[in-house]
Amino acid sequence: MTAAFVAAGAMASQAATILVDFGIHHSSPQGWTNVQYSSSFSAVDLGNGISITSMTKGGSGSGNVGNGGCSGGCIGGGSTNVSNFPTWMTQEQANMARDSIFVNNGATLTLTIGGFTPGTSVSIDLWAGRNSGATQQVEYTVSSTSSNFTQTIQLPGSNSSASDGTTLNSKEKLKWENITVGDNGVITLLVKSKNNSTNNNVASLNAMRIVTTAIPEPSAFGLLAGVGALALAVSRRRRSRKVA
Repeated sequence: MTAAFVAAGAMASQAATILVDFGIHHSSPQGWTNVQYSSSFSAVDLGNGISITSMTKGGSGSGNVGNGGCSGGCIGGGSTNVSNFPTWMTQEQANMARDSIFVNNGATLTLTIGGFTPGTSVSIDLWAGRNSGATQQVEYTVSSTSSNFTQTIQLPGSNSSASDGTTLNSKEKLKWENITVGDNGVITLLVKSKNNSTNNNVASLNAMRIVTTAIPEPSAFGLLAGVGALALAVSRRRRSRKVA
């Protein structure tokens, strides 16, 4: 029976919930990992063997990537209590995580997240908002290249609907589900902003939740089945002794 518990424990250890706070202008909620943009970015450990290994600026035009100040790049501006935050956050967490990394005017930002166990199922929630007035003609794409998963959510502009069916507002909540991690153990998030001269054309990264679900290996099923059969045989032997 001990082997069964060891196998079950090994599978459970692959499951995790990771919370990330982007930006520099507030302290991160307890239990969250703070991630800031830098042109000389160094890998950030998110726990459970998973890390953001690179954060790379690209694109064209006059676009910039940076850590948004709360006068403009922070949900609620100078407000202490923001509204319409994701259900996976508390009010206190939302207040602390409302600062952001911003991407504007044709710039792109690619986050490479590595260390996943191949075959693991992953969901990603992204709080990607900004003060009202941002046109947000932007795209967010999550990919797991070696498993052929790619899904893009577009925010086409003010008073429009996002491609996932939600109404565009200044506090957008995005979600990707059923991402199967490929053999390289990597998932990428590509953020793209439209190239124009409007400074309010901004993509934001405020907070992110990554949830991984363990996919048991066939060998684990075999081990559990073998232990189960052994336990059944022992039980039958004991019953037969009592009858005798």
